[in-house]
Amino acid sequence: MSGIWLDWVEIKQHTKGRDVYFYGRSEDWVHKAIRGYGDKVIGIIDREVTYHGSTYLDLPILPIEDIAKSAHPYFIITAGDFDGIIDILSDLGFEAGDDFSCSPDFRDYHILEDIRATRVKLLLASSDYNDRTRARSSELGGGLFVLDTKSQNLERKIMGSFRQFVQISSELWAAVEYVEKQIVIFDFNFNVVKRFELDLPNYCGIAFDSETNTCWLLNAGADEIIGVSMTDFREVRRRKFSSRTIGAGHHINDATFHGDKLYLSYFSLSGGFKAEIFDGGVAALDPFCDEIPLPVIEGLWKPHTPKFFNGKLYALDSMRGQLVSGKSERLPKFSGFVRGMDKRDNKIFVGQSSDMYVTERMARDTVVLNAGVHVCDVKYNATRFIDLPGTMNIHEVALWS
Repeated sequence: MSGIWLDWVEIKQHTKGRDVYFYGRSEDWVHKAIRGYGDKVIGIIDREVTYHGSTYLDLPILPIEDIAKSAHPYFIITAGDFDGIIDILSDLGFEAGDDFSCSPDFRDYHILEDIRATRVKLLLASSDYNDRTRARSSELGGGLFVLDTKSQNLERKIMGSFRQFVQISSELWAAVEYVEKQIVIFDFNFNVVKRFELDLPNYCGIAFDSETNTCWLLNAGADEIIGVSMTDFREVRRRKFSSRTIGAGHHINDATFHGDKLYLSYFSLSGGFKAEIFDGGVAALDPFCDEIPLPVIEGLWKPHTPKFFNGKLYALDSMRGQLVSGKSERLPKFSGFVRGMDKRDNKIFVGQSSDMYVTERMARDTVVLNAGVHVCDVKYNATRFIDLPGTMNIHEVALWS
């Protein structure tokens, strides 16, 4: 509700020349409000009849019925059950912001409640093996899952070991199946429309160019970028990521298409991935040309998930657990190995995998080992983590409706 969350300066502007009341005799909050407001308060409104006629902190306690609307009062809500008080004041014809607001001391509680109440459905890709004898298998196994962030219900829709996925039309999505070496085309009801066989193992990233109706795939093992027409599933282009290499691999992984450029994340620009040289980042290139990739974000440690939100490039610095962008700014940091994300308004939804690199990071951070999803308020840098027991790897995340 607009106007509920004002700071003390804004409240004082609204209360000039008016009778001000606290609403709620709370031993936790009234004394803080007195300190924060600092000006004269007429009294405290409370619904508990046994308080009426008494005082608290030298302030008389009154029922709301004693307050005439014509007197133009202003109410600062000082009780934790502020939702009910908001309803009472609104029903009496008082306007949020103009006539009442919550004590600013509740703002943190409001942020917590807002994140906790966030209910969306997320499509998740898990690359876990479905063979329990393999190291990266899990109890649930891999696949495409839908998560309800409110109920925390997780439902597998398609079994497989999936990496990145992308929407390719109003009805269809394409996902990379890592083990079976396939592009899997599916609809919003998770009917598999087509499975297109790929030539090599280790395909990971996929991005879609709507202008040419082409999916661009990244092969982390071969360091190759392959274009596949979604019209006839014919290969239209194949190129190396970069000829600049010290011969130990770039490990290109995730991709997105924006404008006329393919943006992709990599572990090592110099090609030193297998030699423990992690000069990672995000680069842009025209996949139809043989141009050298142009780094746009550098200095990352095993990054993933380049994506554009409102025209702005973001990525995940996975080993550091850091959300990064194309400019220097304060962005959330998580205590785990993160990859896969989507964003709506000020909320960002970030996947986290069971961390297999603990010894590389234990001297620097306390590492959260669980797999799951962060529901994060970017404005306040506050996150709620939804643990997903039975899974190990989350590779991609998208809002799903």
